[in-house]
Amino acid sequence: MLVLYTSRSSASYRVRIALELKGLAYEAVPVHLVRGGGEQHSAAFATLNPAELVPVLVDGEVTLTQSLPIIEYLEERHPAPALLPPDPPGRARVRAIAQTIACEIHPLNNLRVLQRLEATLGASAQAKSAWYAHWVALGFTVVEAMLSQSAATGRYCHCDTPTLADCCLVPQIYNAERFGVSLAAYPTLRRIGQACLELPAFEQAHRLHEDLVARTRRIRHTRQRNFARRRGGSAPASGLRRPRVDHGAQEEAAALANQSIKRFVDPADIAALAVFLASDAARSISGKMIPIDGDSQSAS
Repeated sequence: MLVLYTSRSSASYRVRIALELKGLAYEAVPVHLVRGGGEQHSAAFATLNPAELVPVLVDGEVTLTQSLPIIEYLEERHPAPALLPPDPPGRARVRAIAQTIACEIHPLNNLRVLQRLEATLGASAQAKSAWYAHWVALGFTVVEAMLSQSAATGRYCHCDTPTLADCCLVPQIYNAERFGVSLAAYPTLRRIGQACLELPAFEQAHRLHEDLVARTRRIRHTRQRNFARRRGGSAPASGLRRPRVDHGAQEEAAALANQSIKRFVDPADIAALAVFLASDAARSISGKMIPIDGDSQSAS
């Protein structure tokens, strides 16, 4: 049986969608990205993936990392139903949409980048929120144009069956909504995302993702209660009950940063970041706090 080392990360979410679309049985092994400094940083996990990132897929003697190669592997081993079109132009288009999301949006907002902004520039929560919103808006504007301006776009990203592109789009929409980023300017993305969630495979993958998010929240609430008991007070107020937006994720990132920040600090090549954070563009973006995403440890 396939074994997927997974988390609440959007990269893991992509792979779970692909597995559900193909109807493949698999065992999900949860990896908590914060508990104990991050279970992905354990020696045992590092033997599976030296990069210490999720997802990891084990298929017998084969161990695979990075979400897009994992999905392509599944496509080659289990070609039906297909997640890539049969024609070369169509396959290239689907890969371009998928990689715009997975390689242009996701990595710029992962935990290591946000840690570097804070550690080397002293970036505030508002400045990091501006950084996050800037790259999501830039990327979604590109993807919206790729979809809305192409006759190849149908009910889904490419024609009328879900593909690799949809596997990437739905988790990124989920994260944007969770972090409070408006999707009003992206009607095609919203339409396709809703169409995907009407499919049983996407619904099941979404339910599994919500289960992982809920598990993380329960652990965080336990930490808060224990802290309050030690201090003799009540548990701190949490914004986690608010729909979609997870205001507690920044606390998770701070805990992980205490364990791993030194690995990501490099004083070189930060001038461009400093210019952006001091610019009118950064200050003009809404000051609503967008928390650091523990999911971003799994950028792919």
